[in-house]
Amino acid sequence: MLVGGTTMQGFGFLMFLVILVQSLTEISSEGLPVPNFRPEMFIAVGPPSFTIIAMISMADAAVEKLPDHYISAATSVRTADVLLIVAVVASVFLWLLAFFLFCMAALSMLEALWHRTIRFELIWWCMVFPITGFVLATIDMGEYLASLAIEWVGSGMTIFQVCLWLTITACQLFKWVYKREF
Repeated sequence: MLVGGTTMQGFGFLMFLVILVQSLTEISSEGLPVPNFRPEMFIAVGPPSFTIIAMISMADAAVEKLPDHYISAATSVRTADVLLIVAVVASVFLWLLAFFLFCMAALSMLEALWHRTIRFELIWWCMVFPITGFVLATIDMGEYLASLAIEWVGSGMTIFQVCLWLTITACQLFKWVYKREF
């Protein structure tokens, strides 16, 4: 199950890389999307974040489930321990990718808000789920790297995420109740 899960997670991540290359090529040639579609840029934060969560969770499960020398040629170390180390180290690189994509999306949104070229739409909800993955990945990274600083950053990100969720909910309710736009 762990081998199959890792295989499918890797395949999904490879498909994400294909879409990411296409998206970054389009951004570099045509510029940022129209302001009303900029919340969609946050969707790219999700795949690396959820890959971190899946890799670390599967490697952690492997520590409990795999026999000591699952790969028979590795006789001096436990295979699962090596898998956990590799998963955590690879997660650092994936977290940086997610952070870069988050910053790119956040700065594009701030630019649109600053110039008042964007208004609240239902599409803003597409920011919530990917950012939740990013927050959870950060919390996992802090736990597995035993870093109190990263755990505090994860706590701050959680507060930001809750504020974002409440803000989008308030905007949606305002639109429904006050403006009567459904």
